[in-house]
Amino acid sequence: SSFPLLLQNYLSQGRMFFVDVKRTDKILFDKAVTKYLKSEYSKEKAKECATSITKLQNLRDNICVDKLNDNHVPAILTYIRHVENAASKIPIEGGNACKIMFTWYDSLQKGRSYRASK
Repeated sequence: SSFPLLLQNYLSQGRMFFVDVKRTDKILFDKAVTKYLKSEYSKEKAKECATSITKLQNLRDNICVDKLNDNHVPAILTYIRHVENAASKIPIEGGNACKIMFTWYDSLQKGRSYRASK
């Protein structure tokens, strides 16, 4: 499409433009992660990790709100730390990866979204 060229032209003129905060939908980690743990480890391991999975889900739910402000920064940083920790233990790419479905919304082209798993 010609959109990138229009954006480049706009920016080359020294103009700034407003980009909305990226929209998000609820992502349910629990089923995908539990299924992964059962298949790669055991049912016992999945049960053992249930509290951590719920905590990660709750952290995400607490930051996916309509209006973010400075008060959300500590919660966002905590969520990021937990996601990084989980990602170091549960692969999200490759043949035996944990498949978590999500919708990606384009913040520059309104109405465009992509459904994927990662």
